[in-house]
Parts: sequence; C-alpha cells; structure tokens
Amino acid sequence: MTLSDLRFGGEIVTSTGRIRTFDSVECLAGFVAAAGDSLSAASVWVSDFTSSTLVPAANAHFLMGGSIHSPMGRQVASFRADSDTAALRGTYGGKLLTWTDVVALGRSRAFAASHERVHERVHERVHELVHAAALLLAS
Repeated sequence: MTLSDLRFGGEIVTSTGRIRTFDSVECLAGFVAAAGDSLSAASVWVSDFTSSTLVPAANAHFLMGGSIHSPMGRQVASFRADSDTAALRGTYGGKLLTWTDVVALGRSRAFAASHERVHERVHERVHELVHAAALLLAS
C-alpha cells in the first residue's frame, strides 16, 4: 500500500513475518480491534507524526482532534514515547490517548461506521480518477 502521508501510517508485522501496511492510525486500530484475539502480530508500529519514523504502538502517545487532519478523517496522530505530551497538546490541541484507547475507539460502532464512510468516499474518488485517466489515454 502506498501511504498518502507518512506522518500517519502504521504497520503490523505478523508472527510469520508478513508486513501489513496501513495509511492511518485509525485503519490500523480498526484492523487490530476487528481481529481481536485472532491477531498473530509479532509487533505493531505507528508513524511518529513529527519524524515519520515508525515507533512501537504500545509505547506511543496519540492525539485525537485539535488541528491534526489525518488522511482517513478521524484526526488521530501518533508520537514517539519520549514526546512532551503537554507541548504536543499545546501545539496541536486534541485529546491525549494511549494505544489501548485508540484500539477501543476502533471497536466502537460510531468510529467504525464513520471510518467505513471515509473508505467508501476514497474508493469512489480513486475510481473516478482511474476512469478519467483511462479516457485521457484512449484519446
């Protein structure tokens, strides 16, 4: 998967070594929440918003809302464990969350429904762009 904004991505490394990439923290959390106990993850990583490097999800800090605008529309960003959370909230606003909180949001019906609507809009837009490109190539 190509990430639209490296500040928001994440990935799971399965126990078999397979890497699953996600374009946003909320997509990753939704996947983890849906998989529940059946998830065989060796590690779960999120992108540090400030450096775009991967950090362990379990140790990261998360902000939801404020001035952060994530690709999938739930406004969730992750930050490395040694980030100054007071400074982050001062800069971006929003609510401070843990990975457990974010996964719990992934389980909520409202979060999932909103996330699904965003995916549908993105899919429709990609379809429109592919169609337009095909028309351009045909002419």
